[in-house]
Amino acid sequence: QFNKASQVANGVANVMNVASLVVGQYYMSEVNDKLESMNKNISEIGDFQQREFKSKIFSLIARVGKISKFSSDILENDELRNRKLHSLDSIEGEVTQLLQQVNITIDEMTLNNVPLDFKMYSEKINELNTLLSYQKVLVSLLEEISKLMYSLNRGAVKAEMCYAMFNRYVAQSNDSLLKLNMWHENQTTSLGIDIYNHRIKKYGLEGLLGEVQSLFNNDWKYKPLDDNMEMKIIAQTGNTKLELTPPDEVLNNDLEIIAKDGKLYYLK
Repeated sequence: QFNKASQVANGVANVMNVASLVVGQYYMSEVNDKLESMNKNISEIGDFQQREFKSKIFSLIARVGKISKFSSDILENDELRNRKLHSLDSIEGEVTQLLQQVNITIDEMTLNNVPLDFKMYSEKINELNTLLSYQKVLVSLLEEISKLMYSLNRGAVKAEMCYAMFNRYVAQSNDSLLKLNMWHENQTTSLGIDIYNHRIKKYGLEGLLGEVQSLFNNDWKYKPLDDNMEMKIIAQTGNTKLELTPPDEVLNNDLEIIAKDGKLYYLK
């Protein structure tokens, strides 16, 4: 009876072991598509001066991609799995450092609310556009790292712990986006930018003439706003919060496994 009980216990343990493996593999396989998308987004940033920063992000994406690609081998080898968890911890530290740098730069650029002329405002918008692209990719990469950590731990730790750094830096990034939105609001008011009517107040000699003409028609105080700049302003003021939610404790959910002819099958 003891042997039979032991066999049953081992059987249950093996099934649970298989369950954590198959769920982990399925979960980790979803990471690859996200990583490919990140590579594409970084490639589209064309500023040559950003090459060092871009190369660091490409390297981090590749290192995470290598772990997700060989998930089956890693999950089944405890020694290898622990090594990769250590690697992910190191990669997470590098990602958060880069993200912190991006967020600090955004904060510094939007801290001073001194009114700018349109040329300086446009230059800052273009620089911020690049920073926001980096921010989005780095936050997404941090999320995928959290997923891999959760999967490689195979249910030994809660998702909350694996997503601790992700949640912290999403909050920090959202704080930067809020400051950015307030900065845009101040600058567009100062420059007389009317996004809804696609126009901006004339300035300089043209502005003086416009003030005179506005006595007859108020619309003559304005001129059309550049379409490209308008789209960037809308994009930067429209996304005031990163909506990225970590998944449930999927490794603690029930998984249906079917035994047939000595093989185990699972249902997604």
